[in-house]
Amino acid sequence: MGYRGKPVVAFDLDETRFTLQDSGLLVSPNRLDHFSSAIQKLIEDPPERRRLGEMARSRILDGLNWSNAAREMIRAYNYTESRLPLNPVLLKNSPVDGL
Repeated sequence: MGYRGKPVVAFDLDETRFTLQDSGLLVSPNRLDHFSSAIQKLIEDPPERRRLGEMARSRILDGLNWSNAAREMIRAYNYTESRLPLNPVLLKNSPVDGL
């Protein structure tokens, strides 16, 4: 993505929509004419090109980084673990004292 402050043009897929949010231009999948038109738009509009590049960089630094990914993974793990029933077979065979 635009880590170096470059604007992003991508096909409008679930994954890219989530990743970009509003920090890039999304075009119809497999429509190279739309893709090239979006690139042309950015070439002709330097302020928009700069704005999208800055937004893409912020999106990566503020949201799409390993620290945030680890925090979200731990949160999801804790959420799931708190909802699992205790398994008496696992507890009986646990090597940990007191379980």
